Amino acid sequence: MTAPVWMASPPEVHSALLSAGPGPGPLLAAAGAWNALSAEYSSAATELSGLLEQVQAGVWEGPTAEQYAAAHVPYLAWLVQASADSVGIATQHEVVAAAYTGALAAMPTLGELAANHTVHGVLVATNFFGINTIPIALNEADYARMWMQAAATMSTYQVVSDTALASAPRVGPAPAVLRPGAETDNISTLAAPSAEDSGNWLDNLLRQLQQFFQGLFRGLSEMIQQFMQGLGPFLVANGPLLFFIAYQLFFNAIGWPTWGAILSAPLLIPLVIGIGASFYLQNPEAAADVPDEVPVVPSTTSAEPSMPPVVAMAPTAAAPASAPASAPAPAASAPAAPAP
Repeated sequence: MTAPVWMASPPEVHSALLSAGPGPGPLLAAAGAWNALSAEYSSAATELSGLLEQVQAGVWEGPTAEQYAAAHVPYLAWLVQASADSVGIATQHEVVAAAYTGALAAMPTLGELAANHTVHGVLVATNFFGINTIPIALNEADYARMWMQAAATMSTYQVVSDTALASAPRVGPAPAVLRPGAETDNISTLAAPSAEDSGNWLDNLLRQLQQFFQGLFRGLSEMIQQFMQGLGPFLVANGPLLFFIAYQLFFNAIGWPTWGAILSAPLLIPLVIGIGASFYLQNPEAAADVPDEVPVVPSTTSAEPSMPPVVAMAPTAAAPASAPASAPAPAASAPAAPAP
């Protein structure tokens, strides 16, 4: 947080939060723990240094003793560095604790702020004819001073804390105690199998794919078996619930449309009739073109008897001349005789 942000809050907030904190006690306790750890590192470094001197000067003289001492040199250096880093971390904890104590001392107390508000209320209540105008202004100026003092105190405390956190050293991991040249041997040992396997990379790839699919299918089969084994007890235990769910699914999919169509039929039938009637009234020509009765077409079959088969099979011959026409009938009959 920056100074403008601290200025945004009243001094009562900063004073209450700073006073309600745990205080410098936990920071000083952490600093003491780091100092104790530094002493342990220093003691271990001193003991290891004496042991290495005894090894090199005692009965272990020779290449083995030299390798033993050389293998422990990185670890000894780490112990010395860890001891120094622990002291640095403890010092930074003490710096933060001192900054907290200074901020708490420089921060306006809640009592001072409450007294300022009380005096301000009394001056405002007794400000007859403006006689307390100057004391009110001085009291407000004092409150503004405490506001800025609280913001500056918190800003200073933040800067000191961030600086101490950033400058605190970090203790790294301890190195492994290895024979000199062991790292190179390990690298060559790891490189040899990889060189041998480089020619069989296709076989390794196929083997890995086979193992992968075998594991995948085995896992799927186990999952299916477990599901089938647990399906029966699940159906027995949750039969009513499953029946209720199935009934609801079926009724929602089939029942609602069916009952909707049945219940809406009294409304749909008049609607359909009205639509048909309106269509009939709008198209009278189409209705008039339809005949009332369709006439029956008479059969065109001749009523003459068919020719006998003999006549039909007779050879064709020229017909003789027809007989002379008969005498014409008298034009008119004789007149009837008159009655006597």
